[in-house]
Amino acid sequence: MRFISLSLLAVSIFIVSCGHLKMARQKFDEKDYAQTIDICRTSIEQDSTDAKAYFLLGSAFIEIDSLYQAEEALERALYLEPDNEQFKQKLDGLYFTIADTLIQNEALREAIPFYEKSLGLYKANPSAFEKKADVFTKMGKYDEAKSFYKKALINTTDSTRVLSKLDDLQTDEKTARKLLEKGIRKRETKQYEQAVVRFEKALDLKPDFKEAKYQKHIAKGLNWYKQGSKSDLWEAIMQFGQAAAIYPSRGEPHYFMGLAYNKKDRDEYTNAIDELDKAVALNPDGPFAEKARKKATEIRKRKIKMEEFWGQ
Repeated sequence: MRFISLSLLAVSIFIVSCGHLKMARQKFDEKDYAQTIDICRTSIEQDSTDAKAYFLLGSAFIEIDSLYQAEEALERALYLEPDNEQFKQKLDGLYFTIADTLIQNEALREAIPFYEKSLGLYKANPSAFEKKADVFTKMGKYDEAKSFYKKALINTTDSTRVLSKLDDLQTDEKTARKLLEKGIRKRETKQYEQAVVRFEKALDLKPDFKEAKYQKHIAKGLNWYKQGSKSDLWEAIMQFGQAAAIYPSRGEPHYFMGLAYNKKDRDEYTNAIDELDKAVALNPDGPFAEKARKKATEIRKRKIKMEEFWGQ
């Protein structure tokens, strides 16, 4: 008897659910989305596994621009019927709509996960790769953008637009590298301000150009170091520190920091020695290692001499 009762209950729920769904579709077609949402919610309360009710609910939320509620409903529908291509396509289109809205509102970083969700549905979706690359381009992350444009190219049948975007990035990068080389030559001849101008132009073309950022901080630091007042030397130390943060394994900025600390105050030894020793430890065979060793030895000798003089 209990089995029969349960079966009858299931049939009754099915009949009621079908009736609700028919009515919900009618209201949807009439563009009465508020009623559609209410009816679908009632249907889901009676049967939480009704994938079609979730799908219609999500579709209605899209029409009233409640995109995140639509996302939740459509994801539930697809969870219940993972092979339903209609559900999948609707959800994929929604991911693009949400991402596009975020981009329009300058929320670039927040848009990226929605293209990743699209790629979770369609792993080789060239549109998602291209859109993701577009966002990275807007963010100035050109290396990541190039990577995704190349993935789009592999999977697309119409490569013209993507190739054009990729060519633009590669052309800018080529020009930026030439500007970097010119800037380094200016730095080597102690024309620090002109070097900075070239590094900044390189960064205008390729904002994620790490080497240009590094060289800009070194050139700025050397320019402040050359001017030589205490406040100038603090500025120099700050610039060398920023360079060191970009490439923590390079000894060069620590060598220059050691010189700046020593020039700022010849009787304050610890910071200068620490930075010079770090320059040697990081690149013991590098171009600045021998200079750093000699300068650290010189400062240590002065430290000992002054301690003996003052009887410490």
